[in-house]
Amino acid sequence: MNVDIKTARELNQILRDKTRKKECLHPNSPAECKGKIVKAHTVQLALLKKIARNNHVYSTAIDMRADKNPFCMARKGLKQASTFTGFCSYHDNQMFASIEKQAIELTESNVFLLTYRSMARGFYVSRENNHLFMFSTDAPILSDPHNGPISGIFIEDPRFDEEVMRDLEVFAKMQNAYARGDYAGIQFFAIELDSVPEILCSGMTNVEFDFGGDRLQSVTQQQRQDLITLSLLPFRNKYGVAIFSWYGRSAVNERFIHSLLSLPGYDIPNAIVRFIFQHFENFFVSPRWWDALTVAMQKCLLERFESTMFIESYLFIDLGPDGMNYVDWKVSNIKTNLKLSPR
Repeated sequence: MNVDIKTARELNQILRDKTRKKECLHPNSPAECKGKIVKAHTVQLALLKKIARNNHVYSTAIDMRADKNPFCMARKGLKQASTFTGFCSYHDNQMFASIEKQAIELTESNVFLLTYRSMARGFYVSRENNHLFMFSTDAPILSDPHNGPISGIFIEDPRFDEEVMRDLEVFAKMQNAYARGDYAGIQFFAIELDSVPEILCSGMTNVEFDFGGDRLQSVTQQQRQDLITLSLLPFRNKYGVAIFSWYGRSAVNERFIHSLLSLPGYDIPNAIVRFIFQHFENFFVSPRWWDALTVAMQKCLLERFESTMFIESYLFIDLGPDGMNYVDWKVSNIKTNLKLSPR
């Protein structure tokens, strides 16, 4: 059944309103909340400006009119990039002041806050998207602001509650730790880079395979999976840092870091790029960098992004070296609080 564009837009807005949530994810919410729920940046605006062109960055998008791979990179305004309505104005300013209003230092408390924010957005998006979108020519047309009319229908995901509630256990532990002022549970591995990265990222994921292709855990397992976050940010004005972090001990994540370190040193920055495109959606890239990549490089990265978007079309793609040099960053230092045993 098709409907006219006006009705399609109304249907689309109803669905967006139905799934959009506005809530403060601070541990003391709602008792201490002040002001409205705001569009909080997971990657702060000042950092996004470092890679922007004409106040825009690139982010992943879907173009259903494309002949081949529908995934592409599209312009996104800085005020919309990386935002989610997950904190009130008071707590957004109060909680993250040390990582937004001054230069970030690699302390356990600062990494805790970066991890908390990445996880907050991850759980927010999971709860907001408690549905699956099924493309169907027999379904109503829905209007997408980037791609125009598309035909499909939203259905509830029956696996949602069980999966998300398992993962929320970790977030609840972090909330309790923050309330106590106890940051000792944070685990991190920070790779300092010699230049500002052309990609900025703040995201949460669960790694199934390491950089050697070995399985670490299964996305279909019943028990809670180990989560890891990545913050890739400018660091000390003219440098960069990639911070892998999680809360509590995790043999899975430590094995993942070991596999990263087993790569040739020159390939580690490229490995970070491969990992981002294969595991995250909340990342933003410099238009100048993306436009300068070869068509083959762009195709390879977009195929990585596509590979894990839908379980139905999941294909294993090796995270190991692929012969592409996407960036010219060099590792300048490593800082960690992990006690990594030699392998």
